[in-house]
Amino acid sequence: MSFRHPERRTGFDRRMAGVSRYQWLLEGYRRRDGLVAVCLAAIVVLNLVDLVLTRLLIDMGASEANPIMAGLLAAGAVPAVAVKVAVTAAVVTGVWVLRRYRRMLEFSLALLGVLVLLALYQVGGVLLLAR
Repeated sequence: MSFRHPERRTGFDRRMAGVSRYQWLLEGYRRRDGLVAVCLAAIVVLNLVDLVLTRLLIDMGASEANPIMAGLLAAGAVPAVAVKVAVTAAVVTGVWVLRRYRRMLEFSLALLGVLVLLALYQVGGVLLLAR
């Protein structure tokens, strides 16, 4: 049997006095598993959108900038999809398992932002090449 003293802080707990707005928002994100799950689902969807838009852009005459994905896409759609899905699943699973750590939450939000920017860049490329 163990006793826990209520005045002791554990893990991610912080005293709210003097906490920045960033830390406060990140703490709110951490406490909402549903919100973390939505972020991770958006990462999965945006990765699939990236794959579809990349394939569309290649068909329109663009080239893949990532040499690893370029080789996989040259080998066919199946290897590219398999690797993309496997890597995405590993990253999302890792973030979900380690979501109690602040750096993992920051990583998930940064990855979401990068994927949104990548999708917007690719949509711009499609619109530009469609002219």
